[in-house]
Amino acid sequence: MLSFYNVCYLNKKYGWQIPVGDYDTLEGFIISVTECIPRLHQKIDIAGLSCTSRNIYRDDPG
Repeated sequence: MLSFYNVCYLNKKYGWQIPVGDYDTLEGFIISVTECIPRLHQKIDIAGLSCTSRNIYRDDPG
């Protein structure tokens, strides 16, 4: 799953209960809770959900 998916969309589509916060995306939620960018292949368990970072890249519009 791509980390830029909207949290509201994911909650509706999958019946998840990701809480509302100062973020819009799955990526923002993960960073908000862990207070860091996950390492490659790091397993993260949050709010009853488990995910593993498979690809990390820098989005540089410059």
